[in-house]
Amino acid sequence: MLSCFKNQINTGYKPKLTKNKTLNRLQIDINVYNRLQRIVYIYTTQSNAVRKTCKICKKILRGRTDKIFCSVACKNYYHTNLRKASGKAAEQINEYLKRNHGILLELIGKNKTQIKIYRTLLEQKKFRFKYHTHFHINSNGKMYHYIYDIAWMEFSDDEILILRKR
Repeated sequence: MLSCFKNQINTGYKPKLTKNKTLNRLQIDINVYNRLQRIVYIYTTQSNAVRKTCKICKKILRGRTDKIFCSVACKNYYHTNLRKASGKAAEQINEYLKRNHGILLELIGKNKTQIKIYRTLLEQKKFRFKYHTHFHINSNGKMYHYIYDIAWMEFSDDEILILRKR
């Protein structure tokens, strides 16, 4: 094992000289021992441990064991793109909600508080039943789906009741 570190030991090591220009043997032995310990520790930890890589540039990470990014630039790049992606998804969902709200508002009109229509009419207008802001279950166990201030409830015979919340 000592032969594989021979070049590393000789390259950076310079023993200190005492006042009378002779080598202090004990000091050299301690320095060599400490240097060997460091080299063996680095060699064993890097070869046996699982090497983690940066999420962005895939460089090998050095330092803390819980490190995720190799630099501040990679960290900023990741979080900026994450924020953009989640913002795009939120904008798309908001567009669906606005479209659904507009369809319900068009059907109920300005003066009416409730209206019954067939489900096929909403499907023809490309209403997305999956998107709503919240829901409410009444005392009879019927579920009202809300889109902002307008609610709709499905009946068993394929009819839908649209209500305006006052």
